[in-house]
This record gives sequence, C-alpha cells and structure tokens, in this order.
Amino acid sequence: MSNAVKIEKFDLIRLEMPLVRPFRTSFGVEYSRDVLLLKVTTDVGIGWGECVSGRDPLYSPEYVDGTIDVLKRYLIPRVFQPGEVFAEDVASLLGPIRGYPMAKSVIESALLDAVISGLPDPVVALEEDGRVISFNAGAAALAPALRRGDLASIALRMPELIEAIHAARASGKPQRIEFSARIPSVRWSEAFVAPVLIPGRDSVVVITVHDLTPIHRVEAMRADFVANVSHELRTPLAALTGFIETLQGPARDDPAARERFLGIMRDQAWRMARLIDDLLSLSRIELRAHQRPDKPVDLVP
Repeated sequence: MSNAVKIEKFDLIRLEMPLVRPFRTSFGVEYSRDVLLLKVTTDVGIGWGECVSGRDPLYSPEYVDGTIDVLKRYLIPRVFQPGEVFAEDVASLLGPIRGYPMAKSVIESALLDAVISGLPDPVVALEEDGRVISFNAGAAALAPALRRGDLASIALRMPELIEAIHAARASGKPQRIEFSARIPSVRWSEAFVAPVLIPGRDSVVVITVHDLTPIHRVEAMRADFVANVSHELRTPLAALTGFIETLQGPARDDPAARERFLGIMRDQAWRMARLIDDLLSLSRIELRAHQRPDKPVDLVP
C-alpha cells in the first residue's frame, strides 16, 4: 500500500449472518454471528474491511458494538483527514489508540483493498501465512476461485507461482516468474511476487501479474512472417539459379532461349526487389511505431 489515497467517505455496515448449525458456548447457544463491514471510498477505488465478532463483550473482547464505537469515535477521525493519506502514515495515526487490533485491522484492510482495486493489472495481497487479504477485479478474472481468508494455493493453480510465493516469503526478496495457462485459451503471463513491509502489521506478500499474451502473439506472427518471406524469396532465387545454370550449359548457343530466359530472370529479379522494398517499408514503420507525431494532422476530410 505504497500509493497515496484521498479518502472521500467511510460507511459502516452491520450484518447478522446465520450459522449453519447452532454453536454452544459457556454463555449459551449462538445461532448467528455479527459481521461488521467497513466500506471506504477513495479517489483511486473502493475498499472493504471485514470484522467478524460476537455481540456480547463477555464473549468477544472486541464485540461488534464496541468495535463500531471505537471506529466512529477514535480511529476513523484520525485517518479521515483533509488531503492524501500514505500507507506509512496509517500505523502512526492509529498508534496512539491502545489496543483494538481487530478494529485497526479493519481500517488497514479497507485502505489496502481500495489501493489494490484501483490498479489496472491483476494484484493479490497475502498474509504472511499465505491467506488472501485482498485482490482486485483483474485478479478475480484470472483466478475466479480467490476468496478472502482462504489460502492462495487453493485458487492459484500455477505451480510456478506458488513456488515463487514460498521463495519470496522465505528469502524476503522479490521473485519474477513467467507462466502460461491453456484454459479457456492459451495465455502467457509474468508475475512479480514481493514482500512488502507495512508499519504496524506483519509483512504482506503482493503479487502483480502482467499479461504477456500480446507480446508472445507478436513474436509468433513475426516468426511466421519471416518464414513466409523466406519462402517467397527462395522461389525467385531458385528460378534465377536454374536459368543461370541452363544458360551456362545447354542454352549457351541458343539465342532464342537466352532471350526468353533473360526475360523470366528479369521478372524474378523485380519480384525480389519488390519483396525487399516491402520489408524495408515495414522496418521503417516499426522504427517509427513509438515515436510521438511532431506535425499537425487534419482530421477533417
């Protein structure tokens, strides 16, 4: 979360989620759990933080009502300030408030989620134990099975990527890999896996994926183009070689054959010249492909 964000709005949403089966405790039987969602709207995207807790202070040290009170009275006002907020500032802003790690984590997770959601490339943030903290729409499209709180290895079915995650966590150094997927279509990607230190919490592993499919397709097209051009050049060259050998041999003293063969050789030579001119034109176009235009263009016919 190294980018700066400008916070525009905080929303607290409380939900009551029924349990699959009753949960017995020393205080009674629980039939549901309260879920507190924190939605933060920023200039780069919308982020969500989640807090699952009990409703009774005897059952949970950070019960829902208490967490809502701490967020509204102490934590949100410290972060919700004019101007931009940097990731490295969040911990120092929340630090003077003692305790309440769950409430602080909700804000940090929401802000991290907002930054990630605004990134164009697929991005996934993981806890130190490999569980998913946050991911954006691009990552969801790449790995639809991603779920917050689940191990990333469940959703990321790329062995190379899983090995890179383990290597980054073990060494503390960024890792870069390339991998491909053939379902639903062949695609090539590169991934950067880097441990990121966020003040106030454990190390976070951030995975960024770039799509290399267009580059690979261009390289394949280039290889096909070279093969086709080689074939086209080989045909007139073979014709010229054959006619030269004929003129040096059986048709040495045959003026009529010589004139006819020379005409064919001229046509083949022009064919080669046209192919070379086309190649030079394509080369000039590629050289100027990334040059910014320096002359005005009239778009009105």
